Amino acid sequence: MPSTSNYGWPTPADTALVRDGADAIRDLGDAIDTTVKANADAAINKTFIAAKGDLIAATANDTPAILSVGADGFVLTASAAAATGLVWQAAQSGGGGVGKSTYNEQIFTTSGTFTPATGIVSVEVEMAGGGGGGGGSSSTAADRRGGGGGGGGEYVRKFVTVTPGTGVTVTIGAGGTAGTPGVSGGTGGTTSFGALNAVGGGGGSYGAPSGGIAGLSGACGGGSGGLATGSVWASGGGGGGMASPGTDALLNVATADYRPGGRGTVGGAGGKGTNANAQVGGNGGNGINGYCGGGGGGGSSGNGAAGGAGASGGGNGNQAAAGDNGTANTGGGGGGGATNASTSFNGGAGGSGIVIVRWFS
Repeated sequence: MPSTSNYGWPTPADTALVRDGADAIRDLGDAIDTTVKANADAAINKTFIAAKGDLIAATANDTPAILSVGADGFVLTASAAAATGLVWQAAQSGGGGVGKSTYNEQIFTTSGTFTPATGIVSVEVEMAGGGGGGGGSSSTAADRRGGGGGGGGEYVRKFVTVTPGTGVTVTIGAGGTAGTPGVSGGTGGTTSFGALNAVGGGGGSYGAPSGGIAGLSGACGGGSGGLATGSVWASGGGGGGMASPGTDALLNVATADYRPGGRGTVGGAGGKGTNANAQVGGNGGNGINGYCGGGGGGGSSGNGAAGGAGASGGGNGNQAAAGDNGTANTGGGGGGGATNASTSFNGGAGGSGIVIVRWFS
């Protein structure tokens, strides 16, 4: 049967009888109806535009989004950090009247105030909450329970509306305190830019003599302390990181009296320890852009098993030593305290938070 050249709609053949015309017309009508409906379903409806000046942009392939009109005199500028790849910025003349923009950045490693200059009404804010402190090992060295790593602080990156000349209070969250033997690490402090917050990571649990307990909750949970029963040794779990889902490796094997260390809300799981085979602590969970990684769990054995590695600013758990501190101004969690037959060690303190403000002028 013949068809149209563009959409392939069926048309009557030259030899078709008059009595076949009705069927041919129905086939043609059905084909047109199907094509029109498919095109209409794929089109952007006019109700998608909600206000004067709205622009249709995209956040990804086949994902349209509305970019609201900017302030009077502002120009549209490409920005890879923006969700749509576009951002409105104040225009400045220069170079023969052609508008130019200058990139600016202010980094806060301690609390302070950000005051936008004239014409600046939107800034990009990247920040990290304070990392959780690593848990101390068991208070009695002979129990040989490594401490859990501290969880990474929350990572936030977004555009914020500001008012020229009006200061915005910036608060840098402190890292969580290091746990001492028998004491869990502290939760990290909240970092803030005005009303925008990034909460701190949870502290890692200490190595409890009767079995590890869960780390403290936070942006990312702290790792569990070494979890075991009887005379079995156990390393600490790694603290959670902002970008690592991890798996919960909390096992309970009936035929062998051991269980591995736990983990944070996200992040690495702690290795198990037995009388015959000392195991390393769990690795900390990964962070984002070098920030907010979890601390490694502390090792445990008669001669000091290796601790887990920290990630993205998180401190390492160590072999027969205190956990490393999270790196300052990264929101990384502190490493868990290790233990051996004769000595219990502290965990490491969490890394403090940070705020980075970026804008064009």
